[in-house]
Amino acid sequence: MNEIQTLGVVIPTFNRCQILRQLLIDLESQELGITKIKIYVTDSGSSDKTKLMIINEFPNVVFIEGTSDWFWSRAINAALRRAINDKNQYILTLNDDLRVEKEYIKNLLKYCNPSRILGSLVVDINDRNIVNYAGTKYNWNPWNLRSYALFKGESIAGIPELIHSHSLTGRGTLFPYEFFNKFGLFEEDRYPQYGSDESLTLKAYKSGYVLLVIKPAIIYSFVNLTGGSARSNGKVNYLKDLFRFKSSNNILYSTRFILQHSPKRYKYANVVVNILKKLLLTFKW
Repeated sequence: MNEIQTLGVVIPTFNRCQILRQLLIDLESQELGITKIKIYVTDSGSSDKTKLMIINEFPNVVFIEGTSDWFWSRAINAALRRAINDKNQYILTLNDDLRVEKEYIKNLLKYCNPSRILGSLVVDINDRNIVNYAGTKYNWNPWNLRSYALFKGESIAGIPELIHSHSLTGRGTLFPYEFFNKFGLFEEDRYPQYGSDESLTLKAYKSGYVLLVIKPAIIYSFVNLTGGSARSNGKVNYLKDLFRFKSSNNILYSTRFILQHSPKRYKYANVVVNILKKLLLTFKW
């Protein structure tokens, strides 16, 4: 393991008091050797006594109080600013619906390097042998426009130890301190709830950073709580989801993402293809 003296862990939360408590216990139980961990939690106006729980049970956690209009990107940025100001050598982003084992962070730090951004292997807490997330790769050709979820649905046993990715999510991603000085924070105005994590890390990939998902660094996700498309709930809900502010399937967010990251020669064709594909999916019902 590289000798990392200080590590900041940033977590945005909203109304997940009990699950967050378990995650904080997991983090305070990490076997880190000389590395000192400091945890920063931004609460976006929870009504379930999250604030009292943190203040009373975790006095060493830095609590940042937001409001209900602080969505994911703004909330995590507030925690990041504090972690950056404290000059932590590395900063780990987490969500509040995760659990980790005692050697999780140690397994991640083994592979850290200033030129790398490291992601975690995500599995469903109720199905721990199957990959839920192991990175993403993009095909920008309009004839086959898509993002590939690497190894999703496959057995953990059969995947490589290090997986190269084009982008990473906020669920267990480790950044060197200097990264944010160069690239800034998550784009909270452009992607308030979904997409800012993948956009920022894709930008880093295109500038030469190596993005790796680390197989031994496993996080267990309450997948049923993770935001996503409401397509399984019927055509009407799916259509609403395309325009709902807090939806990962929002057409506006995906259009912004394409305009920002698609190669110039494909940019506008990809915008049209993306919108048509999303709308045409409604006819599968």
